[in-house]
Amino acid sequence: MGAGKSLVGPVLASQLNYTFIDLDSEVEASYGQTVHEIFRTEGEAAFRKSEIAHTRRLLHRTCMVMALGGGALTDPEALKAVSDSAYLIYLQASPKTLYERIRDENHRPLLEGLDEYADFLRMYNDKMILRREGYECAQLTVSTDTAGVEDIVLEIMSAVDHE
Repeated sequence: MGAGKSLVGPVLASQLNYTFIDLDSEVEASYGQTVHEIFRTEGEAAFRKSEIAHTRRLLHRTCMVMALGGGALTDPEALKAVSDSAYLIYLQASPKTLYERIRDENHRPLLEGLDEYADFLRMYNDKMILRREGYECAQLTVSTDTAGVEDIVLEIMSAVDHE
């Protein structure tokens, strides 16, 4: 959340002449609701279950860049499927950077009730415990703290060209 997937993904896909898929949008379309509404009406567990199901379904497509939420990699089977069939890139940013980018956004359900940085940091650390294994499976980690979208895409393209 806030690392840059929704900004970097479409630009990277365009550079590769691939399709861009945002996993949150796929889940929203299947429910006919926003992520925020899904969290409110169905709960986070239902959202995560759908997120994982869509991840598995979409992995069979080719020539695409997919923005996965970190929750998609918390399921061991989904993580194995992604690791086995995709080039996984972890867009990493410090907690402070993430907080600065998203603190004023009201459409992110995980931010509800978080009034200050200390609250965000607790939530971030709790989520990182669950997601660390998925992030460690990434073939490439790119810091997005200070780099712009174009520089991040160039770094990814350069790394992928050398693989």
